[in-house]
Amino acid sequence: MSTVTEALIKGAIGGAGFLASAYTLTKFIAATPVKIAPRGDPEHDLDVVLCFNTDKFSQEAVDFFLQMVKQQSHLIVVPKAKSVLEEHEGEDKKESTTSGETYFLLGAKHATLVAIKHKKERAVGGDASEDPVPEHFTSGDRIDLLLFELGRLKVQPRHTAHATEEEDNVPAMPEPFQDEEHGLLLQQAMHSKLMTDHFPLHDDKERSELVEKWVKEWAKPQPLSTVRSYFGDEVGFYFGFLGMYTQWLMPLATVGLLTFVLDLFPRWAAYGRGLYSLLVTSWATAFLKFWKRRESTLRNEWGISSSDSLALEPTRIEFFGEKRFDPVDGCYYTYFSFKDRVKRYLVTITATMAAMAVVTVLMILYCAMEEWFAVAFIPATGWDGVWEYVFLVPSIIYSIVVLYVDAKYSEIASYLTNFENHRTEGDFANAQVLKLALFYFVNNFGFLFYVAFKTRDMVLLEQTLSSLLITRQLLGNLQEQLMPYMSKRSAMKAEEGKIAKETHNTHTIFNKVDAELLFPTYDGTFDDYLEMFVQFGQVTLFASAYPLASLWSLFNNIMEIRSDGFKLCVSFRRSHRTSTHGIGTWYYAFSALGYLSVMTNCAIFGLHSGFLNRLFPKMSFAGSLVAVAVMEHAMIAVKVCVEMFVPDTTAAVVEAHRMKRAWLRKKASLQVELSSRQLLQTQVSDGDKSNQDDNGQETIAAADVNEWLSREKERRVKLERELKSLNDLYMGWIREEQTKRKKTEHKLAALMERVKDPLHATNAPKAS
Repeated sequence: MSTVTEALIKGAIGGAGFLASAYTLTKFIAATPVKIAPRGDPEHDLDVVLCFNTDKFSQEAVDFFLQMVKQQSHLIVVPKAKSVLEEHEGEDKKESTTSGETYFLLGAKHATLVAIKHKKERAVGGDASEDPVPEHFTSGDRIDLLLFELGRLKVQPRHTAHATEEEDNVPAMPEPFQDEEHGLLLQQAMHSKLMTDHFPLHDDKERSELVEKWVKEWAKPQPLSTVRSYFGDEVGFYFGFLGMYTQWLMPLATVGLLTFVLDLFPRWAAYGRGLYSLLVTSWATAFLKFWKRRESTLRNEWGISSSDSLALEPTRIEFFGEKRFDPVDGCYYTYFSFKDRVKRYLVTITATMAAMAVVTVLMILYCAMEEWFAVAFIPATGWDGVWEYVFLVPSIIYSIVVLYVDAKYSEIASYLTNFENHRTEGDFANAQVLKLALFYFVNNFGFLFYVAFKTRDMVLLEQTLSSLLITRQLLGNLQEQLMPYMSKRSAMKAEEGKIAKETHNTHTIFNKVDAELLFPTYDGTFDDYLEMFVQFGQVTLFASAYPLASLWSLFNNIMEIRSDGFKLCVSFRRSHRTSTHGIGTWYYAFSALGYLSVMTNCAIFGLHSGFLNRLFPKMSFAGSLVAVAVMEHAMIAVKVCVEMFVPDTTAAVVEAHRMKRAWLRKKASLQVELSSRQLLQTQVSDGDKSNQDDNGQETIAAADVNEWLSREKERRVKLERELKSLNDLYMGWIREEQTKRKKTEHKLAALMERVKDPLHATNAPKAS
């Protein structure tokens, strides 16, 4: 079977999957399976759901938690309203349907949120911001402030051994908090499993705007600032990375398609694939460097600094160890020794190596299957015509097995990383990225390396790579879109049927909180980054083997942006808002693939493409190796120079930081001078009062002092005006930059509309 025919078959499969996913997603967006009532006035200021386990713990423990919240803050905590089913059932049935969980809603008034905002700014930056307080906080800001305030509350100790609630207004210590005096309230509640979960509620208005302007608008740029404001920093940076990656795939996909077309002309085929492989290595270097610059721009636009994430990063709930008292902070902390950590690292390393061995066995079995199919299913043995395509079966089976092993190892890696007992979420994520990136690399690319450099079978390499790419994208799209939506829909339909059976009401309207409790939980962007990591390797590591990989990745990512947005807005609970200053360790994982792609593509270019043999027919194999080594070292040197000498931040960001630092220095110096003059004025006034008995000196001193005070008052007024003008200048510059960005976005949107209009105009006569 020819290469073109095989490519057309795989292209048809991938295209059909893409169109089916797009059609399914469009239908899901338009579908409204059940009716959900909007939040009423009593729930208007309540944004977070707290889930308590009343099956394992007594109601006294829940009451203690609520009492601590009321004593130490002005947060509002109210029980969840009864559902339709709970109102209809009796008290006995109600207890049987709650599944041992009690739900409360957390919120705060606007004045309380303003006070928490100033408190948070002092905790992070040391001083409250002078920016005007907004009249209405966004739902994301409200959730951040609520969880910040809840996370700082402590378990208050009893005053005496026989204190009672009536005497000291502090309830008795229940079981989960008995040994946690001075500890953090929320952390201990989560660690003891008294609180099973807490999650933010969707805001109907903001979510509807996101669906209309983001999920449904395929051709327009992503509203990244709105996405970040609603879902948090982690999700915002993920979609920023995915969007930029998709944009950069467009020129690469065009060149890849042209390279595939050149395969129709044998004279130019070797040149096309060889040059394409070198182009991909340069593309990967430029993309990663420009992403670093884009990342710094997003941080500047969103007002994120690396110190914010570090200051607000709490200890993980699952972290355990010896309890020790910190006399500086006045509370207990958890200590885990280095010796115990090393022992756990040895266990996890052994388990990871065992998983690698299993993957190696699967690769050997696949090689044996390929060899058997290559001998058994050939036209000489009667397998011709349509049956000739049976040889694709091993690669398809191997692709499915790779996906299954990836999913299972993800569970194992999560368990192993938990076993290592990391203190913070950042350390946990870094360790998990290392394990999964290493395993996914071996599982997805190990056999490809074997084929490329051991058997040197480029036909089998192209066949396996294309099967892995298309199978993963096809199954991944269906799994991401269909499974969460159908899981949520089936849960709501089951609850709807149960309510209809009990109440004899066929037109069920769900309470918003009850409906969102049925939604599946979004586990974060980890799996999404893993998917992009594997795809990036499939595009870059063996570029010349399958040039169409960039084209199918482009189509997949266009769908991925909208499908991920759809599942976040419609199919899942609202995600937890994780503070971060970028994509973190994932950048280094992608960068490692970039360096490795230089080596693999240079080797394929020199040893397999035939490019060097055509230019230098008399060159020996040793000479080819030397040429490949020189080329690889030169490209790595260029890559290192680009990373070292091209700055990670744009000139606009550097200028913004410079102006901010200058403004802060000027503000600090003016405040110091103003404080010193106020102190001097106070001292002079006190000295003038102390000389009341000496009339002559008093008259002279009072006149001099009054004149000096008037001059100082004028100077102080000038200083205050100068400080205010500097502040206004800085804020005006910020507003001007925001206006410029909005104008640019509007111009880009208008340009996209103008591009659409000629297309519709040219298609209209054909349709008529």
